[in-house]
Amino acid sequence: MSNFILDETRCTGCGTCTFVCPKSLLVLENGRPVMPEEIAHKCNSCGQCTAYCPEDACRQALDAGQTLPRAPRADASTATKMDLFLKARRSYRMFTARPVPRTVTEGILDAANYAPTGGNNRKIRWILTDSIFKTSMLRDMITDWMDTE
Repeated sequence: MSNFILDETRCTGCGTCTFVCPKSLLVLENGRPVMPEEIAHKCNSCGQCTAYCPEDACRQALDAGQTLPRAPRADASTATKMDLFLKARRSYRMFTARPVPRTVTEGILDAANYAPTGGNNRKIRWILTDSIFKTSMLRDMITDWMDTE
């Protein structure tokens, strides 16, 4: 059975949900998104359709009490600023010795838990260390492992 629920009174048939579905499980039929039953078992309720529907017409059949946050809405000025930022941003790999406050790092990692993963299974966990020595050891272990693979 499909996890996808559509409020047809709100849906305008824009197709945003079909575009953002990471598994391409939603298709437009007669101007409305549907999830064919033969592939519905592949849906893992990632919530992309819910988060990005501009009309708030898409829902996921989630466990009682769970909600999915809405994706931020962008306006033209925000999109322009973001476009300029992305075009001007360069990765230069030069870091300062000034440490990042732990609360900031924890906030970033908490947000990263919502990033897409293989199958959207959310099995990623983080371990923070403030030790330069432990970080160097981990870097060396990873480098050694990658060399053997």
